[in-house]
Amino acid sequence: MKHKRFFVVIAVFLAAAALAIAAGTSEKGASSKENVKIFKFGANLGLTGELSGYCTATAKGTRLAIDQINEAGGFVVKGQRYKIEYIEMDNRWDPKVDVANTTKLVEQGVRMIQYVGPAGVASQAITEPEKVILIMPGFPAEVTRPGIKYTFATGWSENMLGKAFPKIFGPSGANTLITGCDKLAILTPIEGMPENVYNSGLRKALEAKGISIVFDEKVAADVTDFTTIIAKIKMADPDALLFLNFANLNHLKIYPQMKDAGYQPLVVEVDPISGGGPQAKQTATAAASGHNVEIMYYFNSRTTIPDWAAKSLAFDPEKRKNYFDTFIPKYGIEWDVAGSIHGFDFVKAWIGYAVMGGDPMNGDAIVAAADTETPYFGAMAKTWYYKDTHRFVLPSYFVTHNDIDEKTGMSTVLLLGGGRSTDSHSLNIPITIDQQIDLKKFRAKWGY
Repeated sequence: MKHKRFFVVIAVFLAAAALAIAAGTSEKGASSKENVKIFKFGANLGLTGELSGYCTATAKGTRLAIDQINEAGGFVVKGQRYKIEYIEMDNRWDPKVDVANTTKLVEQGVRMIQYVGPAGVASQAITEPEKVILIMPGFPAEVTRPGIKYTFATGWSENMLGKAFPKIFGPSGANTLITGCDKLAILTPIEGMPENVYNSGLRKALEAKGISIVFDEKVAADVTDFTTIIAKIKMADPDALLFLNFANLNHLKIYPQMKDAGYQPLVVEVDPISGGGPQAKQTATAAASGHNVEIMYYFNSRTTIPDWAAKSLAFDPEKRKNYFDTFIPKYGIEWDVAGSIHGFDFVKAWIGYAVMGGDPMNGDAIVAAADTETPYFGAMAKTWYYKDTHRFVLPSYFVTHNDIDEKTGMSTVLLLGGGRSTDSHSLNIPITIDQQIDLKKFRAKWGY
């Protein structure tokens, strides 16, 4: 593939860019009497609202990356030194506030925006004409549709998830991550990404494996009382529940409510506990311990990574150690979650592309640098960028959370299996099974 053919050359380019950031220098250097220019980096995040856990974590990682760059002297491009001015706004997960924030950031001259909000397409209509780089982790394919040039997302598209979930389930006797799943319940939040995942052919793919869908309903994003839904799921008697929850704190309340109802099936989600901060664990409570399976792309400082997973992640060990050594003392170990390191790595990657492009104020130059399909070796993982989809593809792993501490908001993670996508659309994900869940045994243990 093209990205492998040019790997050695472009890796050298990105390494040079990384050194320019870390040391505050470039090949040409900068004059001791230089005039330092300001590079404005914005964030439009839902720091309050239903995705506040993930967004707060993202903000902390973003701040740390910018602090590190500035403390090292900023970055230098063609002899010109830049320091980063960081402007952070809370969209409160309100579409009107979201669009207003994006407008303000662009009017203030930001050249990049770390974005997690409810009005992605509307915000794009503001950033694209101004050639502002919009970084959108985990957004659906519509934000990177044909014709979009300055918006970039990670590989957590509905296509990837729509293919990944059916792969992990199998009926009795199947050699899958979760076996013994003859009957499955599906609960889909009424939100863009979850509905897109469902509509990607998810149910049809599950049924093709011989799995009977015995419950299939949608739930509004603001629902916090699951009493009726739990009763209906219990009556349907599935072997497990596939709940397409991404990072919605409201929906994590299903765990304590299931415990109160005396009904605790295995719940498979996207990454609301893995990606969020301590609020996610505190909302799910210890009732989720051992009862959930999530897709994640990051192992925290407390997790032992098997050799096969470490090889797939291919992170930079020095960057990983530096991240832990600086992030945890500053923000606390309870915030050592996926959202934080995601925010951290993508700031570093995009400032690297700004250096490579030769003109950080020029969106076209930055895009041209990204379009070399240069991989970024980060603290989290090695991420491949594919220009045909405008996406960074991350490895994906399936884990279950154990021993959730409601006071500290911490948990231990048991790796079940996972792997790295082999294509730019994240459709082909070979899964290595490390720990298998047999739902017949799980049901017998928990009595449902």
